[in-house]
Formats: sequence, structure tokens, C-alpha cells
Amino acid sequence: MGSDFPAWQTVYGYFRLWVRLGVWEQRNAALVPQVRVREGRESQPRLGIIDSQSVKLGPKGGRTRG
Repeated sequence: MGSDFPAWQTVYGYFRLWVRLGVWEQRNAALVPQVRVREGRESQPRLGIIDSQSVKLGPKGGRTRG
């Protein structure tokens, strides 16, 4: 890291603390709507897409036919 920053261990300690406290999620939740509006979109999306394949099957796959 640059000389403007404290030792990496100190920076990492703050990072881990902020992860535990949910700071990154809070900042992201606050910034994303602002960026969307700045880009001319609505602050929140109207719909979402969910991938239906969330579990990989084993070598035999799902139910067997027959």
C-alpha cells in the first residue's frame, strides 16, 4: 500500500470490522439508487431475474426414468 496509508494489518482490521458491522452493505444500498438516478433510471429496478438452477446434480442427475 502507499505511504499515505497505515500498515496493511491496520487497514485490514478496519475492513474486517466494517464487514462484520454491515457497513459495506449499507453504503452499497445507499449508493446504488443514487447511481441509477444519475444514469436516468428509476432508483429501484421494477423486476428481477432469478436463476432456477441453484443445485448441481450428481453424476446420475435427478430422478431416473423407467
